[in-house]
Amino acid sequence: MGHVNFAGGNNTDRNGHGTHVAGTVAARDNTSHVVGAAPGAPLTGEALRSALGPILETISSLTQCIRDYEHQLGTNSKEHYPETELLRQVEGVGVLTALTFVMTLEDPYCFAERRSEVYFSSTQTK
Repeated sequence: MGHVNFAGGNNTDRNGHGTHVAGTVAARDNTSHVVGAAPGAPLTGEALRSALGPILETISSLTQCIRDYEHQLGTNSKEHYPETELLRQVEGVGVLTALTFVMTLEDPYCFAERRSEVYFSSTQTK
């Protein structure tokens, strides 16, 4: 969603003033040391909330499924592919990337140099 100016005129709020105001009004008490004047108050109209409800429930359900699968993936990779833990020490490398790399290479000792390993893995994903 783009910037919206509810006061009329040109939209010049590029610094998040609206988000700040929304937080001041409705921030939930979630142990972040900030609580809004009306914690959890809806910031949308009833018609919009009822229209978005099913979509938001679906998104929430899918998000939980993704978290569950990610947890299973992490557990399985630790059990069956412990070398993924070394790769995950690199900033930005998650369990899926590490697992894909390890499973694509299968036997890293078949490469004479590490550069060959990286080149091989980069050409396999295209």
